[in-house]
Amino acid sequence: MDDVNEKVDAGYQILNLGSATGALQGVVRLWFTEYEGERE
Repeated sequence: MDDVNEKVDAGYQILNLGSATGALQGVVRLWFTEYEGERE
């Protein structure tokens, strides 16, 4: 279980590093998709 916990901790660190950028990209992509949908 310790090994699993270490992997989870490492995963969370990666998530935290990329969360700001990833969330921003996701929001922009969502807005862009909705905008494209409204134009059609």
